[in-house]
Amino acid sequence: MKHAKDEMKASAAKTVIKAAAPSYIGCWLNCCTVGCVVHTLDNAEFIIPEEKRPQIKAAVAQYKAL
Repeated sequence: MKHAKDEMKASAAKTVIKAAAPSYIGCWLNCCTVGCVVHTLDNAEFIIPEEKRPQIKAAVAQYKAL
């Protein structure tokens, strides 16, 4: 059951990141785990364009809440 929850959590985060993040960040999802990408986006928000930051911050908060 925990595995299914983790898969759902990762899928939701991946969808939001691909939609909101610039292409140079979205491609990280092909070689890094979702948790790693979320952690990077949380700690290095300066790499995200300012107009996309609220969406990414919301996605990171939602990922952490699950």
